[in-house]
Amino acid sequence: YSRTHSFDKAIDDYTQAIEINPVFAPAYTNRGLAFSGQQQHSRAIEDCTRAIELDPSDYFAYNNRGMAYFKQQQYDRAIEDFNGAIELDPGRSLAYNNRGMAYLGQKQFNKAIIDYTRAIELDITFSLAYNNRGIAYVQKQQYERAIEDFNGAITFNPRYSEAYFNKACVCSLTNQTEEACNSLRQSIENGYSDWSNITSPSLFGNIQESSCYKEILSGR
Repeated sequence: YSRTHSFDKAIDDYTQAIEINPVFAPAYTNRGLAFSGQQQHSRAIEDCTRAIELDPSDYFAYNNRGMAYFKQQQYDRAIEDFNGAIELDPGRSLAYNNRGMAYLGQKQFNKAIIDYTRAIELDITFSLAYNNRGIAYVQKQQYERAIEDFNGAITFNPRYSEAYFNKACVCSLTNQTEEACNSLRQSIENGYSDWSNITSPSLFGNIQESSCYKEILSGR
């Protein structure tokens, strides 16, 4: 249910499962994930905490609670939970990527890059980790590496609109006008629709007078 965004139905079903068996940890973990999908992060934390109490070996309870803390910008608590998930299963890539996101939120860019790199080592097709590492490289002004990572994200997810957009931003910043326009066009074709960003002078000031950028805006 959660994957199809039917969060209300998912919550109802997991609640029924809990009523039938109040000590079934996965029901709490999954209901917590559905609560997060509704942006009810405090309730997600409550459910994941209960799941951990019932089953301290529940990787996803730690990971999902960490993501709920991350959404609340409680980065220290998020990192603690991602550490817990990693201790339970150091061979799984997800918590490394998510801990990298928390480090990025704390502006600890080197630590973020280390975690994203580990996530990619464990799953070479992990497009989100490539995109996130690219963002960290942008913060360090390592633009060539950032573009390489955005290309990596696109390689493994050719419809990844955010990766195209991020690449467009960096190409604009580095005065690669045609590549910036091409990437921006592909981001829009693949569903990117935040026109406040697409028309932002702070993001695309270097190419705003180019014919290709004007053509993109004219097709809005």
